[in-house]
Amino acid sequence: MTGMFHDFLLSFPWSITLILGISLLVASLLVPFMQFWFIRKPLQTGGKGFSFLDILQKYYNKLLDVCFKHPYYTVITGLTFIFVGIILMGKLPQNLMPTADRNQFAVEIYLPTGTAIEKTSAIADTLENILRADDRIVSVTSFTGCASPRFHTAYAPQIAGPNYAQFIVNTKGNKEHVYSLDECIEAALDNNVRMKNAQNNLRMAEHSKQEAFSKYFPTVSAMGSGFLADKSLVRMGLSPEMQMTFMKNGLVGDVSATLPLFTGGQIINGNKLAKVNVEVNRLQQRQSQNEVTLTVENYFWQVVMLKEKLQTISTLDKQLTQLLQDVETSVQAGVTTRNDLLQVQLRQNEIQSKRIQAENMLSLSRSMLAQYIGHPADSIEVAATLKDTLPQGPEGLYTPPEAALATTNEYNLLQQNVKASSLQHKMAIGKNLLTIAIGGGYAYENLLGKDHTFWLGFATVSVPISGWWGGSHDIQRQKLQLRNAENQLADQSQLLVIRMKHTWDDLNDAYKQVKIALLSIEQAKENLRLNTDYYAAGTCTMSDLLDAQSLYQQSRDKYVETYAQYEVKKREYLQVTGR
Repeated sequence: MTGMFHDFLLSFPWSITLILGISLLVASLLVPFMQFWFIRKPLQTGGKGFSFLDILQKYYNKLLDVCFKHPYYTVITGLTFIFVGIILMGKLPQNLMPTADRNQFAVEIYLPTGTAIEKTSAIADTLENILRADDRIVSVTSFTGCASPRFHTAYAPQIAGPNYAQFIVNTKGNKEHVYSLDECIEAALDNNVRMKNAQNNLRMAEHSKQEAFSKYFPTVSAMGSGFLADKSLVRMGLSPEMQMTFMKNGLVGDVSATLPLFTGGQIINGNKLAKVNVEVNRLQQRQSQNEVTLTVENYFWQVVMLKEKLQTISTLDKQLTQLLQDVETSVQAGVTTRNDLLQVQLRQNEIQSKRIQAENMLSLSRSMLAQYIGHPADSIEVAATLKDTLPQGPEGLYTPPEAALATTNEYNLLQQNVKASSLQHKMAIGKNLLTIAIGGGYAYENLLGKDHTFWLGFATVSVPISGWWGGSHDIQRQKLQLRNAENQLADQSQLLVIRMKHTWDDLNDAYKQVKIALLSIEQAKENLRLNTDYYAAGTCTMSDLLDAQSLYQQSRDKYVETYAQYEVKKREYLQVTGR
């Protein structure tokens, strides 16, 4: 870490340590002394008036008496406040450094003492040009050899010197943030609904895993019931004159625990299946991450492509404006016909129509990108420009398909599908095996007017007999399902290898298309230059010149389209090879 954050973090721990140390000394030394000195019982005088300190001392003493009388409640109350404070602190937004309220910042340049002002000026000019080239910069005010005046209260001007320079930089502000491709991807991975749902599915799988793990432990249950009748439920006639009645009311209850000892492997395989489910959801989350990243890259380069097309249109529009002035002058002088003027005007109308279409498409693409990454549509701008250069070739990205197969999410998902089918087959077998469990409990009953408690233990053995009829078919069904999963693994693995080879071919084709587009730009630019000279010399027609401009526009548009397609194909190839 460098810059202001590095300087801040260097002094931050020492500052906090010093502040907390002084606070501890004040709390342990100064505060008790002030309490002893100021909160004292006043001397008795002839008349007793109102004293706030007396009231404070009175209720303070009462509070102390209550606290010492109930020490456990006092400690619990104190810990509760600490716990609540921690919870509230966790819910508050946290940031190491606050966001600047001003869309302005200062840049200060310090060179070694004794540096000539000419050298300072040269370095400052170089840095100023770099800043001005950034689309996010509105203006740069430079001061060489001196500092700026105080432009807000918290700023103190620096001492002037030939080795010092300063910039006051104004930016577009936070409302319109310029995003790089990496920033767009990061924002989408944090805010996109698909990623949130994938994260929720992974958490659900984790909870299912914990639920399956709880099956290893005893099942504890409690039961209680009571009854009250208007007549005794049991009557016994010992003789005509003597009868016995009881159970007019009663209470029963018990607490029992049951522990499975053998369930045919259902609990063990169920836990293994839950772990497989967690891994499947983790792989699906990575798959969703790849798909979201690829979609963001498509939207991003679509915005860049449309911006470049608008820039080309603006360049041609300037040329046509200048050409229109020259043709109007020539028509007024009688050198050329009005037909040339009309052709230029028609070409201008065509350019304006294309500008409107490109602006509408750019607005829609920005909105789609902003919605996908979770930001307002009017607050996003992308930071990417194309300089008619050839991108880095794809040679360094190649990896053998067979070696990359094991690292792909799709292949790992197929493997997890085989594992899940195998475990489901084992669980189907376990359902048709005997189960053994032991348990015990504590019971209470009062049915005859007397409390009676007792302990009990038990063991159970359950053997499915008729269940084997349908269970054997379920076992065969799961066995066939396992074979299908194995067949699918073999088949899809071959298709994944073919897909890698096809994507690699597409990537190379896209790179070759960029090369051709760059060559076309050079040829179209030279053709436009020659036709411009020929028209000025009167050796070609206006139609030839306008056709040359159209060819230049088409070559520029083709370049930005192929460049964007190459970047998308590069991302697609990296993902399909597990990277």
